[in-house]
Order: sequence, then C-alpha cells, then structure tokens
Amino acid sequence: MNEQGYKDFLTYLFNEYIDRRIPRVMRRFYHPEWIHDLRWNRQRLRGSMDVINFIKYHCDSDDDIYKTFRMEGLKATVEGVKYGVRWNNQIASEAGFLSAIEDHFAEILEGMAPEYFPPEELEILQEFGSRNPQIELVGIIYLLKARKTYLVSSTKEASVSKQLDQVVERLSKEQERFKEETEVQNREISKRPGRRWFKALGQICQGAAFSIANVSLAIGLLPFPVSPETTTWGAMVSTTSGVGMILTGVGDLRNE
Repeated sequence: MNEQGYKDFLTYLFNEYIDRRIPRVMRRFYHPEWIHDLRWNRQRLRGSMDVINFIKYHCDSDDDIYKTFRMEGLKATVEGVKYGVRWNNQIASEAGFLSAIEDHFAEILEGMAPEYFPPEELEILQEFGSRNPQIELVGIIYLLKARKTYLVSSTKEASVSKQLDQVVERLSKEQERFKEETEVQNREISKRPGRRWFKALGQICQGAAFSIANVSLAIGLLPFPVSPETTTWGAMVSTTSGVGMILTGVGDLRNE
C-alpha cells in the first residue's frame, strides 16, 4: 500500500469507528471535572516518567535504584502509570479507537512509519523526557513491528479492551512489590524490580501518554489548534502506537 493509500485507509477507519461517536463523547467528557482529570492524569504520567528516566539514565545497577529512591516513591510511580492507563482505557474505548485497533491491528502496524505521525507526537516524546524524539519514534515503530505477531495474536485470546483492563490489574499487583524499607529487609533483595522492569514500565507510561494525548486532540478535549491529519489518520496511527506500547510493556513485565 502506498503512502496515500495508507492515509486513506486510516481515515476510513476513523470515519467508520470514531467520527460518529465524537459528539456523544464530547457531551460526556467536555466539562470541568473531566478536563481536570485529563490534566491530572497527564501530570501524574509525566511525574512517573521523570522517575523512570532518572533510573534509565543515572542508575547504573539495580542497587542504585534503591539507594536513590524510597519505596513509597517508587510505589507512587507505579500508581501514576496505573491511573493513566485506566483513564486512557475509558476514553479510548468510548471514542471507538479500541474497537478500530482490535479489528485492524495487523493492517495498521504493517504500514506504520514516522511520516504518518503528527508533529505533536515528537512534542509528547520530548515532554516525557526523550533526548532524541525523532530517533526514539523510529525505535518505537521498529519495536512494534517486530512484536506484531505477538500483539495481533494476543487479541485472539482477549480483546484489546480486556487486555488494557488487565494491565491496570497487573499494575495494582505490582505496586505491592514496593513495600516499606523495613519489610524489604526481611525479603530477598533479588525480588525487587530492577532496571529492566522499570524500562518496561516506561513503555507502558509512554504508551498511555501517546494514546491519551491523541484521543484528546482528535475529539477536541485539548484546546490546541491542530491540523486535520492530527484529528483523523494521524490520531489513528498514533493511538495505535500508544496501545501497542502499553501491551508490549506489560508483556515485558511478565518476562522480567
């Protein structure tokens, strides 16, 4: 499929699954309480990503993590990601994005390339601590395509919506791994999550941020001037990448 054909396909999906739902979603979400929730969840995701990036760039070993951060703070980091994913699940589901992704995951991933992402995507990456957003976006796309078989096959076992709900459940359980320091002393140190674990958590965090931002822009929850492609095919490919990152990250948590 050529470039224009892929854009037309994404626009078709947007029109089929999302466009007709926007007025209903706007009536429900566009009021002060929901706008506050949107901002609060994005702020918590940014705070969690700040911790994860510090671990990524400054903690050379697993022990460094626990020399630098208190267990209570690490638990709050996981909690911030959990609430961000949960809020994303609700809005992306009601807007129709999750249904479109579930029905056409393979086709969207197959044609995914950096040029199809709206410029806001690089801004989101930079906002969440990326040192080289252009290169990181290429890396994200490569990873999602490499995991395409896993991502698509997972939808045969459980719907995308169900899997994302399971991510929230999984993160709730993961929070319990971060007990108070006195309790940790009575457990084997090897059971504490390490750098690889936080890398997977970072994928989930970034994915939730991607999805929330693009769904919000597409349905008009964020009062920013955006291009038509950002609210149609750009939103479609970006939200799919966000959902893919969440599912890839939770898969890596299981294997850590």
